[in-house]
Amino acid sequence: MLLLCLYMRAIILSIVFYFLSIVAVVATPIDSLKNLLKSAQRPAEKVDLQLKLSVELTKQDFNLALDYAQQALFLARSEQNLQLQINACRQLATVFYSVGISDKAIKWLLVCRDLAIKAENAVELLNANINLGVMRIGIEDFKNAKIIFKEGDSLIYPTYQKLGQPVPVNDLIKLYSNLALCSFKVNEMSDGYLYIRKAEQLIDSIKASEVTYAKLLQVLGVGLIKEKKSKEAIEKLQFAEAIFEKTGEKIQLIVLRSFIGEAYTLDSNFKSAINEFSKGFTESEEFGIKQFMVQFSGSLSEVYQKIGNKDSAYKYLQLYTHLKDELKDANAKDQLTRTELTKKFEERERILNETYASKQKNYDLIIAFVLLLSVLLALSIFYYRRKYRVANLSELKLKLHAERLELEQEKLNSQLVNKENKLVELEQRLAKNAMLEDLVDELQIVQSSAQKTESKSGSSSENSKLIQQGKIWEEFEIRFAKTHAGFYDRLMQACPGLTTNERRLCAFLKLDMTTKEISTITGQSIRAIEIARTRLRKKLNLSQTETSLFEFLSSL
Repeated sequence: MLLLCLYMRAIILSIVFYFLSIVAVVATPIDSLKNLLKSAQRPAEKVDLQLKLSVELTKQDFNLALDYAQQALFLARSEQNLQLQINACRQLATVFYSVGISDKAIKWLLVCRDLAIKAENAVELLNANINLGVMRIGIEDFKNAKIIFKEGDSLIYPTYQKLGQPVPVNDLIKLYSNLALCSFKVNEMSDGYLYIRKAEQLIDSIKASEVTYAKLLQVLGVGLIKEKKSKEAIEKLQFAEAIFEKTGEKIQLIVLRSFIGEAYTLDSNFKSAINEFSKGFTESEEFGIKQFMVQFSGSLSEVYQKIGNKDSAYKYLQLYTHLKDELKDANAKDQLTRTELTKKFEERERILNETYASKQKNYDLIIAFVLLLSVLLALSIFYYRRKYRVANLSELKLKLHAERLELEQEKLNSQLVNKENKLVELEQRLAKNAMLEDLVDELQIVQSSAQKTESKSGSSSENSKLIQQGKIWEEFEIRFAKTHAGFYDRLMQACPGLTTNERRLCAFLKLDMTTKEISTITGQSIRAIEIARTRLRKKLNLSQTETSLFEFLSSL
């Protein structure tokens, strides 16, 4: 079982670096990157170069790799650029995980996930979840790893749908393989086999490589061993073994031998178990993988103990103890290195945070000063605008007052004109009335004088009457022409063929006299006057219109 954990860590490392490789770029010489960093001007360009340097230095100088990643994160925070912060946090997690500091790696991946949620970046959220799940497997926290992988399963399709791209089937196969492994580890066997079937269907759909299928068979072998189905486990694992031998997957083959040996041990086939463990030990020794050598020597000691071969059991127990002590010493040195690395990182982080806080404080002071200036400027503008509005209002009031006086003056002038027009109209009416009264009086005098003379002299009085009436009418027309200058000229121009009586009728109508009044003055009947009016309308071409004689004559 311990060897299984080592196997899982080897697989995990490969998967983690696969997913975290989003930050990585094509290898560039470190000196060239440093020169580019010196000449970089834009903050985003500096962050990108610092992260590239961190990636390059991860396998050479962990301390310097962390330093560049920290600087990148600090600059990204200063710029408040969420994507750059996500990239920096992901690289920090990569460096920590590469030196075996899983807790720090998980911490920075959690920060990365929170930033992805804040930025509403579905792709980054998916990557962070998958990486977190893999790291949880690395520390054997299979329960939480499964929860995180299931969240990744729910995100993967919507995420790629947003991108307008199909889901990478190989990534989905790895996801289902991890879910199956976690399910087996937490004794949720039905879930484990369900995810195995999903992965197998995907492998069949794309005709995936034999290596991919062999890795899935390894996970299936874990489940079968967990259920103590040794024969089925041996069958699946031997098939995977043949594939790894064929494809030359040496490390995978070493790890697989631990599974096969465990399955043979479970099946009480100790000879085959010893054979597999011995092969695994020899191959581990060739590659110098001390952790595997420790686990294989321990497994061999246990199997020899079970078959009663005490000499061999003791021999491998001594080897196991010796190798374990060497590994323990190496791990102690590594742990010391990790502790020193963590202390240096935390110290740099404290200094950078203090620097960031100091800069932020300066920014806050500058912002406060700018806000104060803005408030003062706004108050000044408000004061002068108010002063301007008051002055403008006073000017507007004066202008309105002047306009009001002007309107009142115009109103008075209009009233005066109306009164003058009414006065003129009244004078015209009075003149008309006086004219008509004089005309009537004179005609009555002539009529009375003619009646007296007629009783004495007979027909000669009639001639005298006509002569006097003619003079009266001439005098009327003269007075009318003075009151309505140019009327007769315009009338004769409009209708040259009018008779004297028709002209006289036009004059009466111009004076707005009624038919009865005209009848009284002329001595004609009302019927005769109406007939004369009808004829006059015809001569003036008003028969086919609705215009009255008075309206027409008033316009002349």
